[in-house]
Amino acid sequence: MGVVTGPLFSLGARGTISKTLTYSNWRGIKYVRERVIPSNPKSVDQTEIRAIFANLNQIFVGLPTNSLATWSEDARGRPYTARNRLIGRNVAALQGGADLTDLLPLEPRGLAPAPTGVVISDGAGQLVSFVSDTPPTLEGVAFTRVLGVAVRNFVPDAVAPTIYIREGSDIADPISFTVDVEAAGTYLCALGWQWTIDGFVRTSSIVTELQVIA
Repeated sequence: MGVVTGPLFSLGARGTISKTLTYSNWRGIKYVRERVIPSNPKSVDQTEIRAIFANLNQIFVGLPTNSLATWSEDARGRPYTARNRLIGRNVAALQGGADLTDLLPLEPRGLAPAPTGVVISDGAGQLVSFVSDTPPTLEGVAFTRVLGVAVRNFVPDAVAPTIYIREGSDIADPISFTVDVEAAGTYLCALGWQWTIDGFVRTSSIVTELQVIA
């Protein structure tokens, strides 16, 4: 990069000449450099990753309140955002996949094991039914709820798919609740315990499965 004074016999210059030289300035310093055309590789893998990245971004945007909070709480006080975390945790897992089987719609973090005795089924009338055993007993851990989320299935690298996400929760014993997905289809369903520790809401390891809702 060459620094110039009075470029082109003027007081300043900006732009490209003959597709060869580009004149500009950086923090008030005028300079000229060889014109460079940015590469835009479009291999099959790169195109797939870009599509998955875009779709994960839309999943993040569409997350309901409690599901979004699992990512926001995890990112609190850390050098990344909730959006970065969701995309980072999922982009490689979904590459090469034909569906959302490996999607983590909730951020599992902490000491608690996944819910046990889980049954996820068609609750009839476009409802997802979640059933689970009661939470484990862990010293110093106060469980607050079990959180269930359903994401309508699509091919991870599909172009502009319709993102459809619904959630529900329960604190009763035994655990049993339904989520109204409002539309028939196949859904990636996830269930995890939530608890509060040191002021942070954490989500246990989660149970996920694909479920057809008629």
